[in-house]
Amino acid sequence: MRLFTLPSMALLTPRSAPRWLPVTFTLLLLTGTASAQAPAGAEPGLAPARLERWLDDGDTALITQSFRRHPEQVLAFFDNHLETAMKMMEQRAAYEDVMKEMRKGLRFGQLASEAFRDPIFGEYAANFASWSDAERRNFRAGQQAYRSGARALRDGRSESARDFFQQSLDLAEPLGDAWGMQMSLRGLAQANFALGEWQAASDTSIRAMDLSARLQLRTDEIEQALLCAEARHQLKTPDSGLGHARLAWSKLKRTDPPALRQKAGDALAAALERTGRPEEAAKIREEACAPAAKGEGEGEGVGDSATPASDG
Repeated sequence: MRLFTLPSMALLTPRSAPRWLPVTFTLLLLTGTASAQAPAGAEPGLAPARLERWLDDGDTALITQSFRRHPEQVLAFFDNHLETAMKMMEQRAAYEDVMKEMRKGLRFGQLASEAFRDPIFGEYAANFASWSDAERRNFRAGQQAYRSGARALRDGRSESARDFFQQSLDLAEPLGDAWGMQMSLRGLAQANFALGEWQAASDTSIRAMDLSARLQLRTDEIEQALLCAEARHQLKTPDSGLGHARLAWSKLKRTDPPALRQKAGDALAAALERTGRPEEAAKIREEACAPAAKGEGEGEGVGDSATPASDG
């Protein structure tokens, strides 16, 4: 499920952000993460024409290594083949042409599973390709429910948004639509958060975070960890959200946009201050503001606890 994605946490606008939301976290929500620009000099990423040529030539090792270098782009890349094949099917294109496109998506999905040692990509692609006509209609209905939820959340109709996102999730799960489930859970977490339903926000953000991690959607994983950290703070858990704030910080790379680093740093510093660690909080704030050193590697984490991207 792609077509229409939540613009990260920016959906909680001044009109829809609840009055009880702490000022610092309101600012975090308003800036969002999905629209942030890549830093100057960043690698352009996956090159579809080259990847397809390698697939035709059987050079799969080159494909998996490219996937490992650009993990956040992989799902959207092979999903585009699956979506294109479905659209061709809906337009009654020749079966051979539809399956040619579908098999590309299937093979790239299998190679993604190989690259990241997780069956979720190949299973997602195989599920997509095997849907019946009725299941494809349910998939489209799930996309529509998601779009309705996103509009409702943007308009401040959080209860309606929650209902739409739940409907979308209920349609995605039986289909094995992993990306649709991830997007619906993100929406549910944000709607629950907007409603002040802290336990539900924590629970759904954790599920969204786990799926985001498996699908290599690192920015979404960071976003959901930050949301969960604030929900746990509001729940007055013993760690006041510190664990999830640390997780978000550990997932950053030094090549990430400064705004994202600042948001994660501010959230972690606030959690550290709440739990009586002012000196560590000051260091985090300083590091969050520091520009990335020229030439630092893409996989290098920001904090001491950061984990580098998998390179196999």
